[in-house]
Order: sequence, then C-alpha cells, then structure tokens
Amino acid sequence: MKLHSNGGSATRFSGASDNVDDVIEKRIQEIVTVLAHQNGGKSNVYDIITSIVDRALIKVAMEQSHHVKSAAADFLGINRNTLHNKIVKLGMDTQDFL
Repeated sequence: MKLHSNGGSATRFSGASDNVDDVIEKRIQEIVTVLAHQNGGKSNVYDIITSIVDRALIKVAMEQSHHVKSAAADFLGINRNTLHNKIVKLGMDTQDFL
C-alpha cells in the first residue's frame, strides 16, 4: 500500500477508503478504551500513547536505516542526540531493534 499526501494532515492509503489520520485515530480510541478499564485513578493515557508511538517509530526508523542511529534520526526528522535520549528514556536497547 502506498501513502498519498495532499499537503495537509489527511494522507490516504492508495486503494483504501480511510485516510491515515482516521486509521490511527480509530486504533488510539481502541487503546484508550482498554487503558481506561485498567486505570481506575488518575489517567496517564497521553504518556502511555506517546511512549507506544515513540517506540514504534524508533523501531521502524532503525529498521529503515539498517540500525544506524544518525540515519534513523534523519528518517524521523530529529537530531541524533534527541533520538538517543528517547531510546534511553524508553529503556530500549539493541534487542528492541531486531
């Protein structure tokens, strides 16, 4: 499947009726529903979701860059030090990228 951007935030998969924003929003709603049932007190949904997304993006970037951090950072459009700090903060190691 190919992505097609129209310059805005509504990017579409070729051959699909949903745009990327809609697909992601639906998945986040599903995750939030599960998390809401697990957490009875103060919500930390934002932190959980951003950690999930950061982990997934970092894994994809590392795979796309053949595990070269500077290339992965370029792929993500962030500084290499920022990528390194996110990896450390998320407790990821080289095993997470295999």
